[in-house]
Amino acid sequence: MERNKYEVLQTAIEYIEKLNNGIMQTASYYRNGELAKGYKYVEMITEGMEWVIDVITLTQDVLIREVKVDCIRDLISEYIEAMENEDTVLMADLLEYEMLEEMQGWREILVESIKEMGEKDSNEA
Repeated sequence: MERNKYEVLQTAIEYIEKLNNGIMQTASYYRNGELAKGYKYVEMITEGMEWVIDVITLTQDVLIREVKVDCIRDLISEYIEAMENEDTVLMADLLEYEMLEEMQGWREILVESIKEMGEKDSNEA
């Protein structure tokens, strides 16, 4: 079972890297006034974040420390409000400075957790 969680965490790390690239690209679209392109990626980013939240929730027992997923949900709500107000500057800022930073923090926790899982496996062998 722990091996499955290891593999899921590995996949999540790779996915977060792609998600982070998408977040940066979307923020860039907003900053450059390419709103249609930015809007195109928002749904994928939100779905991606939800998938990562599901992975973290299901693997919390093997993570080296608790990951607070409510923060991202709050940021998504704030983002939706900015979108409703057509505040593209805030939308870009939330993506680039808040969501991206949170995702990077989660990635670090996942990487550290995988390292620890690997060390446990080698010590038990």
